[in-house]
Amino acid sequence: MRARERAGESLQEPGRDAAGQWRPCDLALTDQPDYAIKGRVDYVSPALNNQTGTLRVRTRFENEDETLLAGYFARVRFPMSSAKALLVPEAALLSDQQGRYALRSRPGEWRSGCSTAPSESYARG
Repeated sequence: MRARERAGESLQEPGRDAAGQWRPCDLALTDQPDYAIKGRVDYVSPALNNQTGTLRVRTRFENEDETLLAGYFARVRFPMSSAKALLVPEAALLSDQQGRYALRSRPGEWRSGCSTAPSESYARG
């Protein structure tokens, strides 16, 4: 058993969502207008390729009727939810014993907030 499992931390696999379900994906062959073939994400690389801006993702599709053959070209779609967020450069983040945080300011006020919190949480000054 790994140390993180013993400590009670949840180990979420990259291909699964927070509830432990496999993330879905859809596939359409080049001659098909719709994404009719359903599959799931099998693996997500932990690193982003900085030179190309790409992320390796392995998907799995059941091919019982042998529709998919080697050499076919296809489009893959990954349905995702969206959340309102602000992307901040890592160099702009500060850290202390409680975690990482960012400072934000407007004329006449300042705010600080934890960057890892699921909801926006700020202390006013």
